Parts: sequence; C-alpha cells; structure tokens
Amino acid sequence: MKKLLSFFQKDIKIRNRLILSNLILIVVPITIVTLLFGGRFLTMIRDNVLDEQKLSSLQVSSQTDSIVTQITSVCDAAYNDSNLSRFLTVTDEGWETFLGDPATYDALESYQGILRSNLVENVKSIKIYSDAPVNLLNAPFGGERDELFAPLSYIEGSPWQSAFFSLPGNLLYAPRQLLNSWEQQDCGEIAIVRRFRYFQGDILKESYIAVYQSAEAIEQSLRDGMSGSRGIAYLIDSQNNLVATSQLDPSEPLPWYLSYEEAEQSLDTQGEFRLVELNGEELYASCREIPHSGWRLVWMIPRSDILEDSRSLAFQFVGSYAALMVLAMLIGVLLSGTIITRIHSLKRQMESVKSEHPAPLPGDPGKDEIGDLIATYNYMAGRINTLIQDRLSTAEELNKVKIEALRAQIDPHFLYNTLDMINWYAKNGKNQEVSDAVLALSRFYRLTLNKGNLMGRVRDELEHVTLYVQLMNMRSGNRIDFLVDVPDEMMEYKIPMIIFQPIVENAIQHGIFEKPTQEGTVTLTGWMEEGSLHFLVSDDGVGMEEKQVSTLLTEKSGIGVYNTNRRLQICYPGTDAGLRFSSQKYLGTEVEFCIPTSEADSSGEFQTEEPL
Repeated sequence: MKKLLSFFQKDIKIRNRLILSNLILIVVPITIVTLLFGGRFLTMIRDNVLDEQKLSSLQVSSQTDSIVTQITSVCDAAYNDSNLSRFLTVTDEGWETFLGDPATYDALESYQGILRSNLVENVKSIKIYSDAPVNLLNAPFGGERDELFAPLSYIEGSPWQSAFFSLPGNLLYAPRQLLNSWEQQDCGEIAIVRRFRYFQGDILKESYIAVYQSAEAIEQSLRDGMSGSRGIAYLIDSQNNLVATSQLDPSEPLPWYLSYEEAEQSLDTQGEFRLVELNGEELYASCREIPHSGWRLVWMIPRSDILEDSRSLAFQFVGSYAALMVLAMLIGVLLSGTIITRIHSLKRQMESVKSEHPAPLPGDPGKDEIGDLIATYNYMAGRINTLIQDRLSTAEELNKVKIEALRAQIDPHFLYNTLDMINWYAKNGKNQEVSDAVLALSRFYRLTLNKGNLMGRVRDELEHVTLYVQLMNMRSGNRIDFLVDVPDEMMEYKIPMIIFQPIVENAIQHGIFEKPTQEGTVTLTGWMEEGSLHFLVSDDGVGMEEKQVSTLLTEKSGIGVYNTNRRLQICYPGTDAGLRFSSQKYLGTEVEFCIPTSEADSSGEFQTEEPL
C-alpha cells in the first residue's frame, strides 16, 4: 500500500495524476451513491412522477368543481327569483289579465335579463319546463329558438325526470346518459336540474329548471391532465353513469373501469395513488370527490408507464451526469495543460543552474500559485546573482557589525540601573511607579528584540526611543524633555532597528547630563525630501569642539554611535546614509542622517539581506 501511495505521489506525471484525480473524484462518488441509494433514487423518481400525476388530477378536479359551481350558480339565480312562481301560475284564461298588467312585460324582461347576465362560458342553454302556457310566456320575445320556457312534453322520456322520484332533494347533476336525444342535440351533454314546486290554486305542481353545458370543456381538461400517458381518467356519478372521460371518443368502452362504489372501496378518495390490478394489468389509481356534484374523478395509469417514465428520468440524469463528467474531464485536461507547460518551462530553466548561473524566466509569470513560484524563482535567481557578485566581499564585515549591533541593543548597565530603580520604588511602596516602569521596560525590550528582525517601522522605532527616555526620566527625576516631530506619512517606512536610541542616549549621557543642572531637551525631527527620509536629533547639552566631533565616528568613541553609523553605511551602500554631526560648545549638538525611500519602502524590508 505504501509503495502504491508513493508511486501515485511521486512517480506518476502530474498531468496523468490530475486527470486520474478528476476521474476518481467524478466517478467514485456517483458509483457509491448509485450502489447505496440507487433503489431509493428510482423510488424517488417514481414518487415524483406520481406526484406530478397527483397534481394533474387535483388541477382537473378543481377545474371541474369550478365549472360545476358556476353552472349551479346560474341555476340558483333562476330558482331564487321571486317572479318565477308568478309566471308559472298563469293560466290560459288569466293570461289577458296577467298581460294587461304593465309590470308583466318588465318582469319577464328583467327575469330573462338576470339569467342572461349570469351565463358563463360553459353554459349552452337554460330551460324552464312547466305546464304553464309557455307560448304566451315566450311571446314577448318573438318565440326565438332558444326560448327560455318549454313545455313538459319536451322532457318526456328523459331519465333524469324519473330519477327525481327517488331523490330526497331537488337538485340533480345529469350526465348525457340521463338526457334524451333532443336535449343532447339542442341543449347540451350535461345538465344541472333543479325541481321547482309551486301551488296553482290547491294543486301542487312541479316544474324543472335545467342549465345545460357542453361536456367538451371537462373532457378536454381530462385529456390535458392525462397528456403523454396511456392512462385513463373519467368522472362518474353515484348511479355509475359516466359524466366525461379522457378518451377522444367518449362512446368507446374504457380499458379499465371501477364503479362508484368500487372506487370508494379500493382507492383513497383524497387523491393518493394505490396499486391495483384490472384486466390483468397493474395500475396506479386514485380517486377524488368533486365536492358540489357528488361525482368522483377516477385516475388510472399503467404501472409500466410510471416505470418507463422513471427509467427515462434516470437515463436523463445519468446522461446529463456523463456529459458533465466528459466536460469536466476536458476542462481538467486543458487546465492541467496550462499548469504542466509552465512547470516544464520552470523545470528546464532551473536545470540550467547545473551548468551556469541562474537566469530569470522571461515573460509575465502570472498571478496564480505557479506564477508565484516563477516570480519567486526569478527573484531568487536575481538575488543569487547579486549576492555572488557583490555580497561576498561585505559578508564578513556585515557579520561583525551585526554582532556589535546585538551587543549595543542590550546595554547591561542600562538594564541594571533600571532594575535598581524599580527595586527602590518597590521598597518605598510606590506601586504605580513600579507598574509603569515594568511596563515601559517590558515594551522597550520587546521592541529591542523584535523577533530578531533587522528592520522595523519608523512608528515602532519612535516608540522604542520614547520608552528609553521615559525610563531615563524615571531614574533622573524627569529632567529630560523629549520632543518628536515626525509626519504621519513617514510612520510606516522601514528603517534599521535601534537606530534612534543610541543617538538619543549619546545626547543625554554626553550632552545634557554633562550640564551642571543635568536638565535639557532632546528633539527628534523627521521630514521627506528628494526621495529620502531625513532625521535630525538635536539637544541643548554642553556641545563639543570640532576636535571632539571629528573623533565621534571612530571605534574609540564608543560602540553605540560608531555601530549606528556603520550599520547605515552597510545597509545603504553608495548613499550618504551615515551620521553627520554638528556641534557648538555650550550650545548643543545636532545629528542628522537620511535613508533613501526606495530602500525604506513601507511594503517590505530593505534590499540588503543577511550574508549567505
């Protein structure tokens, strides 16, 4: 196993490794998912197909109920009008009196107007059947063919009229099987009939209000819902009469059939699908109640169709995944090609180091990881060549200066004296002073060490020298005023570590403390001029004569100032970065130095590195 891992990690070419990795990442997950959840996946697809059919049946049920509700409302409008009984109780003998009433014509016109205004899209005709003189009732309107009132003789032999004898109520939803041929031909295939009973004198009579509609709207809704399937959907009433079917020819027998009672017994009337077997074929069947009509919507789909749809969706998914896999592989090969080509170029360039000095790789390296690697190599090649040419000569001297700088950074006498001061504060119960001194000393040495870095920000160096003066003031009784005037734009530039403190220490020790009062002011000023950072440290100490100034930058003058001057010269060769002193006896001393901003860029370290 270890050999196999080692072979994969080290011996296979990167291009082949990337292609193999992409293939594994694509194929393995889908294989595992298929093995573990393939059955569930097919079940989910089947359930999804059934859910779509369930939604279709719900939509058809809602549309059918909406049509029935609209047509029922038209029937109710005719039934509830108070003028209806007035019209139907007119006799042939009383017609002249009835017609002589000025309100009669208006009432008839108003009644028919109400019915016409309630007509909806699916209503084909409205008829009121009675033994009243319908020719007289229709006379004001010219005896049109679609006359509202019709004699009872028109419906003689209609099954729906006989059905009212067995009905407890006065409302009947009549499919085409309950209509006579005249009704089906002239009025419509489905009717909603309401029985209207009234007294004419002492005689109880019956009339019927029938609102006819075409079955086409409901049948088209069934066909649309069953689109693309061998299934069948039909509406059936409580007398097992077919109201409508999804078949193009409603007269053809249904391939599968459940009666009204069988549908209730075998199926869930809330529309959930159940697996049943009819005529030797397994079917998914559901049943829904159409609320206002008492009809039932039966929905049947062959199980083989559902499985075929499930397999089709599964194949579509697999095909889509395979296409994505091929596309991902192609993209992976193209992307790996861009990586491999650049790595090969870098490899060839690095191999040339065996016979010659390293040379940077030409062209734009780019901004990705390979680009970073090329940029790093280019930088490294340039730095190596520079170090080979000019750094070897200064390595030994820079090491010596670095050691001296480390010695100068941590002055044991300063530390001892500060610790003695803290001890004296503690013995005298000056807790706040002890705390301030310890915090200042801790921060001072944290900045002094700076994790071994040779460069620090101007901001940190100013804090470092300020802490030094603060500690000196604690020891001397606040005899030193320290003023700093450095603009904010200089704060983030990098300069050598511990560059201000030796100069300020020299000003305090050999300038201010040499005065009889041992009091004075040290000022640190900074400004930018002609591409350089300029710093000036001035004091109002005892000053020096020219003879003393000329010896300040020699080793005999002491480690601090000499070391600082040498570090500036070595860090910034070819510039005037060293210390420049000017002093007058009894008036004070000024120390100035400058650092090129190109070498003190705020984005990074200065360009002089440690020796190899």
